[in-house]
Amino acid sequence: NIGVKTGGDTAPLGFSTSTLIHDESERERQEINEKIFKTFRPEFLNRIDEIIVFNRLSDDNLKDIANLMLYKTKKRIREGGVEIEFSDEVAKLIVKNGYDPKFGARPLKRSVTKLIEDPYTEQLLSGKIHPGDKIVAVCSNDKVEFLNGEEAEKQNGEKIKA
Repeated sequence: NIGVKTGGDTAPLGFSTSTLIHDESERERQEINEKIFKTFRPEFLNRIDEIIVFNRLSDDNLKDIANLMLYKTKKRIREGGVEIEFSDEVAKLIVKNGYDPKFGARPLKRSVTKLIEDPYTEQLLSGKIHPGDKIVAVCSNDKVEFLNGEEAEKQNGEKIKA
C-alpha cells in the first residue's frame, strides 16, 4: 500500500476532461513507482514481474458495490422469511458512512452491518419484524428505518422499486 498517500489531495478546478483524468492517473503512477524504487532494494524489485496501480473508486463504483452488498443482504433476510426492499438513499448512506479513500471499499461492509444488519436483527428479536412481513428500508436522519410497505409509500410519497 505504498501509493495510498499519493494523489487525491487536490482536485482540478472547473470541468474535468478525460485527458486531465488520464494525466492525473499517469502522474500518480509515476509518483508510486518512485516511492517503490526508494522503498525496496533492486534485488527485491528484480523478482517482481509486474506492479499494478489501482485507480481510485468513482462514486458510481461505490454505489454499485453498496448495491451488490444490499442484494446479498436482501437474499439472507429473505431466507428468514422476510421480504425487504431498499430505497436508493440507503446505498448512498452506506457509501457516505462507510467509504474511506485510504481503505477503499472494505469499510462498506462494516457500514452495512452497522446501518442495516444490526438494527434489523434487533427489531426481529424484539418482535417488531416477523417472518412473512414485507418491509422497506428507508433513510431517516442518517439512519436506516424499517417500515412496512404502506408506511414507506406514505413517508416517501412513492413506491420503492422491488
